Amino acid sequence: MEEGNITLIAATVENPFFYVNSALLSRSQVFELKPLLTEEILKILNRALTDRERGLGNLNRIPLAEAVIYIANAPKGNSAYMAIEEAMKDIAEEETMEVPDPLKGSNYPGAEKLGRGTGYKYPHDYPEGKVEQEYLKKKKKYYAP
Repeated sequence: MEEGNITLIAATVENPFFYVNSALLSRSQVFELKPLLTEEILKILNRALTDRERGLGNLNRIPLAEAVIYIANAPKGNSAYMAIEEAMKDIAEEETMEVPDPLKGSNYPGAEKLGRGTGYKYPHDYPEGKVEQEYLKKKKKYYAP
């Protein structure tokens, strides 16, 4: 820190002056990011789409156009809305379920001993990139096409 060898970049919705160690804070430069206005967001998007050298316009305009066309032509219904509403209802009314061990992070020493990641089936190892897996104690299904 003293010699400038460490760069710490972090984001928080909390006030860093309350949560960051004062010794670290005294050696840091804190930047407060404020929300962009709608006009500013539109300006950034327009630049990204029209800048041929650095923007999205050159390489991604075809996939973006295809995504827009796909969404515009997709069958309309309220199944996504109903799924979100049902999930939100469960969040409000039911006890929050613990994250199943197979889905917990397993990339640290001691994770295997705790059962983290054990039994996880990596979808990319299966045909078509999907595999049947049941991890929740209470079966839930929200989306019904």
